[in-house]
Amino acid sequence: MPLIRPGLVALLLSACTAGLLVGAATSPAAAAPGDIREFAFPDAAATPQSLASDADGTLWITLRGTALLAKSTLDGAITTVLAGGSSPSTGPDGIALGPDKRLWLAETTGNRISAVTAATGAVASFPLPQAGSAPRSIVAGPDGALWFTEFAGNRIGRITTTGTITEYTLAAGSAPDTITNGPDGALWFTMRTGNAIGRITTQGAVSSYPLPSTGAGPQGITQGSDGNLWFTETTGNRIGRITPRGLIAEFLLPAGASGPGQIVAGADTNLWFTEIEGNRISRITTAGTITSYPIPTPGALPAGITSGVDGNIWFAESAGNRLGRVLTGVVPTSVAAPRVSGTSTIVGQQLTASTGSWNWLPTSFAYQWQRCATADAASCASIAGATAATYTLTADDAGKRLRVQVSAANLNGTSSAPSSSNLLAIDGLPPAPAPPAVSGGQTVLVAPGVTATLKHPTRPKRGSLRSYAVRFSSPAIRGTVRISLVDPSGTVVRVIAARRTVKANGVAKRLWRLPYAVAPGQYSVVAVFSPSPDQAGTVAAATLRRAITVRR
Repeated sequence: MPLIRPGLVALLLSACTAGLLVGAATSPAAAAPGDIREFAFPDAAATPQSLASDADGTLWITLRGTALLAKSTLDGAITTVLAGGSSPSTGPDGIALGPDKRLWLAETTGNRISAVTAATGAVASFPLPQAGSAPRSIVAGPDGALWFTEFAGNRIGRITTTGTITEYTLAAGSAPDTITNGPDGALWFTMRTGNAIGRITTQGAVSSYPLPSTGAGPQGITQGSDGNLWFTETTGNRIGRITPRGLIAEFLLPAGASGPGQIVAGADTNLWFTEIEGNRISRITTAGTITSYPIPTPGALPAGITSGVDGNIWFAESAGNRLGRVLTGVVPTSVAAPRVSGTSTIVGQQLTASTGSWNWLPTSFAYQWQRCATADAASCASIAGATAATYTLTADDAGKRLRVQVSAANLNGTSSAPSSSNLLAIDGLPPAPAPPAVSGGQTVLVAPGVTATLKHPTRPKRGSLRSYAVRFSSPAIRGTVRISLVDPSGTVVRVIAARRTVKANGVAKRLWRLPYAVAPGQYSVVAVFSPSPDQAGTVAAATLRRAITVRR
């Protein structure tokens, strides 16, 4: 909770007007890091305070004015969850997602910790043992319990998911404010009037690290991407960094009297914080470079701040009565590569691409199919017009490999990822160039002086085991063969060999039992040969056919 002068609050509240939507009206395509958009709460007196982001993208916001809790989608659609679940006088401040899937609230003036079941709105409240403790911040700890600060009680509290409370006393005048998880398995917290950073183990051992600057007023704290703890100095006008070993560095804000409040680690590896008096959202890199972005609404009094699953930063405006979003520039990141479904690689068959899995909430996808000369991705080139989720193999894919490039977009931009494997289109391809067929159709010329011959019994019996083979007159031929049983209409009845490699002796062979399900009658055995990519220019694809009579 920001420390704000009451007179300033009254002044700013009187200056705020209700509106449905305020902020940068930039289109997603034109959006840039730092662009801010605001969304008004339905009730003009909601007074939003702190936020938490759920894994499904829901934002949960504590309200001090008219309700206990509200929620919002990442489109800024805000609804009140508990309008009458708790009196506004309980002053809900900190919020955390518990290991029990409930929302845990620190109710400052109500002097209690409450757990809310989001699906039903049921509230379980647990009064603190000592009156006037003023719980401020709460976080799910590494031990399966919730840990919270008692601002006026000078204590750190621990509550189990069943409601058992344990308290650990700090030095008088500590005023613990915000608490967070550290990289060392302990909890770290700010001491507002104690002018120090505190550490407490899950066993309750407390350490304290005084700040170099006097009267700094540390407030917010979070763990950064660099493995250190980052905190704000509200009255010192600085951002601080403390290592797990207790080494402290401070970074003075460029503008005076900015009043940095809460801070959070962003998906962009930077730290983002509110400027209560500066009316800005600011970013600091782990190297200490600071950039600030003004909030469109004057006197907004930004309070809580969190990082959403969309990769952007969300914040609450306690006086502006709005929910704010600032873009970070984080584009979607591929977590699991797109895949191509459809096991058939016969020309004329359709392949389908999945999107794969992505971080940072893509809002749209685009596809580009690519034809590759070899297995090397550097040989891939886009196929003109092939921009749908599906692609039908053509004769141009003969001896080539196919993959799809999927692009994912969000408000920050676009990134792409290729499919996890390349596919080889090999079957049903026309001869290139078309050689003259030898009479009978069972022998075909595939290269100068080289023939392919289809060998098989002409009167096979159902249930019998037979050998089917394509023999080449030269052992230097390389490629694959597909052999099928075809009825007089041209329909494939059975696949005898889906893909047989031509051996070093120039033979592609398959031992196959004729199923009883095949009715007696006239059929053809069709063998489709495709040369290997390295021979495609000198050896032609070929189709060999021979009539057979299936007996009982």
